[in-house]
Amino acid sequence: MGSGCVASSGPDRFFSISIPAGQTLTASAIPFSPWDATINIVSAADQCPAPAACLAGADNAGDSGSETAQYQNNTSAALEVFILVGGFNTDDAGPFELVTTLVP
Repeated sequence: MGSGCVASSGPDRFFSISIPAGQTLTASAIPFSPWDATINIVSAADQCPAPAACLAGADNAGDSGSETAQYQNNTSAALEVFILVGGFNTDDAGPFELVTTLVP
């Protein structure tokens, strides 16, 4: 991943969302069991094998804690992004809830 993303050694799950012009996306990963989640918001416009442009990321809570990343689309068009939820360590994985909100 591109610079600014938080490290994720465990398995990643990818979700796509469109952020309307002028709106802010807040994405939270809430683990249901004790594992250390990470969350990143990356641009969907970048193509492999180039690193994805990291827009926001979080890994602050530790085991069982919710992680929240936020990004404001300051452009005049909708922005396609991926939300990546992963585990900090190779054995960090488990069920979680992904909560997203979009506000002007």
